[in-house]
Amino acid sequence: YLTKPTIAQVHGYCIAGGWVLASMCDIIIASEDAEFIDPVLRMGSTGVEAIVEPWDVGYRKAKELMWTGEGITAKEAWEFGMVNKVVSRDELEKETMLMAQKIATTPPGTLQATKRSINRALDLMGWRQSHEQHVDVWLSNHLGDEHKTLHKDRQDMDLKDFIHKRDAGYA
Repeated sequence: YLTKPTIAQVHGYCIAGGWVLASMCDIIIASEDAEFIDPVLRMGSTGVEAIVEPWDVGYRKAKELMWTGEGITAKEAWEFGMVNKVVSRDELEKETMLMAQKIATTPPGTLQATKRSINRALDLMGWRQSHEQHVDVWLSNHLGDEHKTLHKDRQDMDLKDFIHKRDAGYA
């Protein structure tokens, strides 16, 4: 683990791996225009290599979002407790720096010890095991025919035609 605190500053679309990257940070500050989406199940994949959605929004909402490819707004992410703060796009960088400055006033040893303790609590709740288990599922899915077929279709078709074909079952 990183011993220093990490802060994600999110604006616009935060898609799949971007969501995972933001989620791996200690704090997330998002602009009002941010939207978190993981549509990769429509590509015949079980998501990206790390599964953060159940931890960020709860398991029922995670299923809904991942199975439909729909996203949530920054405000909804805040309501789920996934995002620490939602601010205007114009204030995003300033608010992120303000948060970093506030955090920097905490004694480093105390900050690091608390981060270790909170991360350990997540591990005791299954955080690390859920990621290890998901990698196994993800790898076996990528070896399957459905995944291979969808990716071959994507290579052989132009993007618009592929998306139309891929999404036809969801219309």
